[in-house]
Amino acid sequence: EEDDIPKLIGFLKRQEANGRFFSKAMQKEPVANTEEV
Repeated sequence: EEDDIPKLIGFLKRQEANGRFFSKAMQKEPVANTEEV
């Protein structure tokens, strides 16, 4: 079971990196697109 801990930490770090990437991508999107609706 001790092997699962590094896997969990690595998974969380990947999720955090993905979260940062998507938040940056969302910020680059023009806000006008969502306001046109």
